[in-house]
Amino acid sequence: MVAFRDAVQVAAVLAFILTQCTSGEEATARQKRGGLAMLSFGQKQQVVQETETVTTTTTTKVVRRNDVFGYNERMSKPPPPVSVCRRYGYDSEGLYSIKAFTKLLESLNKAQCDIVQEIIYPADNSLSLRDGDTADYIVVGLGVAGSVIASRLSEIPSNSVIGLEAGGNPSLITEFPRLWTEAADTEYEWNYRLRADNYSCLSSEYQRGKLYKGRGLGGTSAIDLMIYDRCMTSDYEKFNEIGLPDWGYEACLKYYMKSEDARCEEIFTKVTTIRASHNSGGLLTVDSFYNSQTVSIRKSFGQCISELGMTSKDVFTEIDHDGFAPSLALIKDGLRVNVARAFLSPREVRRRPNLKVCKFSYVTRLLLDDANTKVIGVEFRNRLGDLVKLYCNKEVILTAGAIESPHVLQNSGIGDPVDLARVGTILRKERPGVGKNLQMHPLFPGAIMTFKTPPIAQWPVGDMLYELIAHRKGPITNIGLTSYTGFVKTNTSDVPNLQIIPYYFSKEDSLFLNGQLAVFGYDEATRKKIREINRESSIAMFGVSLMYPKSVGSVYPETSNPYDHPVIDAKLLSDPEDIYSILGGIDWVRGLEDSPVFQKFGAKFLPLYVDNCLYPIGSREYWMEAVRHLTVPRKHPVGTCKMGLPDDPLAVVDPDFRFIGLDNLRIGDSSILPRIFSSDSSAVTVMIAEKCADRIMSQI
Repeated sequence: MVAFRDAVQVAAVLAFILTQCTSGEEATARQKRGGLAMLSFGQKQQVVQETETVTTTTTTKVVRRNDVFGYNERMSKPPPPVSVCRRYGYDSEGLYSIKAFTKLLESLNKAQCDIVQEIIYPADNSLSLRDGDTADYIVVGLGVAGSVIASRLSEIPSNSVIGLEAGGNPSLITEFPRLWTEAADTEYEWNYRLRADNYSCLSSEYQRGKLYKGRGLGGTSAIDLMIYDRCMTSDYEKFNEIGLPDWGYEACLKYYMKSEDARCEEIFTKVTTIRASHNSGGLLTVDSFYNSQTVSIRKSFGQCISELGMTSKDVFTEIDHDGFAPSLALIKDGLRVNVARAFLSPREVRRRPNLKVCKFSYVTRLLLDDANTKVIGVEFRNRLGDLVKLYCNKEVILTAGAIESPHVLQNSGIGDPVDLARVGTILRKERPGVGKNLQMHPLFPGAIMTFKTPPIAQWPVGDMLYELIAHRKGPITNIGLTSYTGFVKTNTSDVPNLQIIPYYFSKEDSLFLNGQLAVFGYDEATRKKIREINRESSIAMFGVSLMYPKSVGSVYPETSNPYDHPVIDAKLLSDPEDIYSILGGIDWVRGLEDSPVFQKFGAKFLPLYVDNCLYPIGSREYWMEAVRHLTVPRKHPVGTCKMGLPDDPLAVVDPDFRFIGLDNLRIGDSSILPRIFSSDSSAVTVMIAEKCADRIMSQI
């Protein structure tokens, strides 16, 4: 029954894809194809074109009636069949022999079941817990870091481990890479909004930037771009600057290799010099997006950037991040690699009797002893609304992320006395650095380029679905041109200071653009302007992302209610230098327009009109205003429980991940990073979690 239910869910996902494709061109393409616009799932009769059996004296055939999607209501006669029909087994008359038809559907049903078997998550044990239950280790948050730590600690049979996650299983839709944006504004993400200010996000809904963070097993690894980037060696040197020598790249490398199962050709065949820094056989599959659809535009882009004095590479390394390259990714056989699925779902892990995974278990506070010197457990609310107290024999490990980890601490009376007094929370342990030092990458996606001639061929939706199910290939199994990213230097530093991320959408896109705009969090007026541009031509929205922002924000409680979101006072672009850096990136993108390579596609750089802007479009003053309006936050904030030495008044954890001033509590997620790394990636968080788990087990 479970397999059948999951098969129905897969069918629903693909039905969802079809319902998104409502543009005139796409509907026409579907009509002309004459092939399968949707595949069979569970029942051979479930084909998009309804069929009827016609018996003759020689053979039995299935004739397409073409009465789905209201085609017959809009057309006086069925569209003529075309040659692409033969790809799915139809003959030139649009007929299909029963034998071949059955064989096709059986093979597709089997392929669909293979997908279902791969998307497995551990069972929910939350309702089996009773008030007063104990465990050696309680892990709060089973996102990226928590999934790794819970899995590693439970490798020792004598360790009892309970993992608490506020959400449930991730959305099935986002298991398909290109549909990563479809969790926006759903229960599968936290629906965070930044505090409104006059610095940035002025064209976002309510002028509050959207922070797209996953809620559920795997956290943001369930809904992000799947990029696997260890960042640059210079990022790790920042730890040395604050007296943490054990965090150099060489010291961290073994933790990357411990988790990694690298399968990408670029590592093991093309770039022999980096083989020694990668590994196979780990739990976390690392591969490439095999994207034949964008080969042509990537080659053209490579020629273009070579004219600008840059290079196109096979893959980035930790030493060399200059230029453009296809990204490594957390992907396996055309499906997303959710970190929770990688570390908690293998049969030998999910059947461990010493590991309990608890879903829909919202931690309201940490429990402290009467002397406020150590953490003794946690309180959480389960899916039935019952409050349950659990007690730890050894430690609580907080891995709720850079927003929720400080929020849990503050709800427990731990943090800055000023922040707690503002909402009337009783102070249990003073630590002023909790919630401070918030850092995130600002992204300006407003550098839009239009194309008269599409540089990427548009796929009919039926072909997308067929390639997905039959071969695990096609546009739905990758993230399009976005996987071809670049790092450029527009200042005098020794390393790149900007990342360029292209988001490409075919003309009249109705499948991917709306989701992307939802992730950006723009208001409806801004979304409408972008859709109108896309209605006339294919577009590329070049995202300019600042790698090392100067602006720093904070997280603090808005109320004493633990279920209310905290205030995320990001202060994006509050430092004017950040604005000037992004302007340099816009100038770099504008330089692409005049390239002979881009001109063959009729490329034109198109400034987006910004409401209430009094400056001429295209002027320097206009672009400064556009940056303030259109800049949004990326998905991996850091720093709010930063690691440091005990004499640092704003440090929250020591080099062993221990909370400074409280026993039995560690924090093991990206909130401990004292400074932001160069790129958004779950890879760094996995490394942090591996290191934290190793440190815990070495001190047992």
